[in-house]
Amino acid sequence: MSTTFRLESERLYIIRFEPTDAHAEFLVKLFNTPLFIAGEGDTGINTTEKALHQIRDGFIGKAFEKNGHGPYLISLHDGTLIGNVTMMRGDYTAPDVGFALLPEYTGQGYANEAALRLIEYATTSRESGGLGYAGVFGFTSNKNAKSKKAMERLGLENRGAYPLEAFGGHPSAVYVTKGMDEDLTVYGIKEGRLE
Repeated sequence: MSTTFRLESERLYIIRFEPTDAHAEFLVKLFNTPLFIAGEGDTGINTTEKALHQIRDGFIGKAFEKNGHGPYLISLHDGTLIGNVTMMRGDYTAPDVGFALLPEYTGQGYANEAALRLIEYATTSRESGGLGYAGVFGFTSNKNAKSKKAMERLGLENRGAYPLEAFGGHPSAVYVTKGMDEDLTVYGIKEGRLE
């Protein structure tokens, strides 16, 4: 599957994962950094073969075929791969945005820049080339102060902690685009706000 999809920001390109050795090797590198494992856990994707399977069957086969979006690679304009930014929908009517960078690229505003560009694409009307969502979610562990700050830098507002099934029922901070309905059940978030 070859695609010409590319979003551009001031310093970055956002492109789709392709089932190539280069993308698979990068995924193995990213998913096995101590920073990634501390935030997301061990994915078990520790070989190029496993990463190719994830790209083909998980990213392309499930996410993109179901929703038309999913995980994307982040590269500098010179082509250097530095991380990924995701837009996953799951059971909710609006997607959730997340990101991960190689440790040497953190603290430079790249995650924020990539996520803001992806949010812009998600909330631009279909007629104008976007996905036409009314807004997006940002989910993070209720205890992860660093990620909560990152969500706030994206301009998302904290709607409290909910026991999200997608995260094993653990208390998760739910962030939303400003202007989204106050009643999050309309987006598929079950009642049960914890705080």
